[in-house]
Amino acid sequence: MGQLGEAVDSQGRRTTPETAQQIIAGQYTNSQSNPILTGGQVTGTATLAYHVAAGVGVIKTAAGAKYVTWDETDTALTTPPETGTATDTIFADADGVIHVTRDNYIAGCVLDKRTITAGATATSSTTSSYDRRYATPYGARLGELAYWQENAAPGTQAAGTWTVNLSFSIPSDRGIELEICQELKTYDSGELNPGAILWSVSLDGGGPVRFELPVDRRKVLRQQNLRYRWVLAGRHTFTITRKTQWLRYPDTRVVHFGGGDGYQVGYYRVQDMGPVE
Repeated sequence: MGQLGEAVDSQGRRTTPETAQQIIAGQYTNSQSNPILTGGQVTGTATLAYHVAAGVGVIKTAAGAKYVTWDETDTALTTPPETGTATDTIFADADGVIHVTRDNYIAGCVLDKRTITAGATATSSTTSSYDRRYATPYGARLGELAYWQENAAPGTQAAGTWTVNLSFSIPSDRGIELEICQELKTYDSGELNPGAILWSVSLDGGGPVRFELPVDRRKVLRQQNLRYRWVLAGRHTFTITRKTQWLRYPDTRVVHFGGGDGYQVGYYRVQDMGPVE
């Protein structure tokens, strides 16, 4: 029992730090993973220090979570490995102090992980190997969860049967949308030269959802969106299978056209539609 916003409640009880920590943790789905709220971008310098932009992070506590802030600063100097490469982790601790370390256990808000090579004399030569983790408000959409892009060259004949797996993770029960963009055409001829492509989609090995998309000699993009209203928290995998279902002339070739002359490349995209309850 508690409140935040007044010095005391109706019974004269004062707000405690633990109350504030509970409220902070209650605002973010991933508060227990010490995410970034804003700022904290890491860049290399002409020395062996990293430069860190000012920012705010969320740090978990026993009662919930708290905010930590840090000013624009440079880290302590790192040391290049004697051979090969090493990974420097730059993070803010529970007091907002910025550190650079190679320890596996990090007690704080990770801002970046940078790969440094033997013999390096400046961190400007390092590269980032970290996907920054931002605080996610409850109720907010997570955006793109997984993406696959067609890599076949324009004019390449499409495989008779083609399967791609797309894996993704969600922190809570959410609605999910799968978007499929087909960039296939039949070989040029003096007529429309129609056909059909059969698509089959299953989630975590469940029963497939099937649909056909038309194909002909024209360079026409075909798109299909599938919505899954309730997907449980955790890791999931879409299995997407495509095969030629029908051709007006059986010896007709089906080819890719995406990526040529400015045409859109085919892709599959998994997107979050928001939490469900």
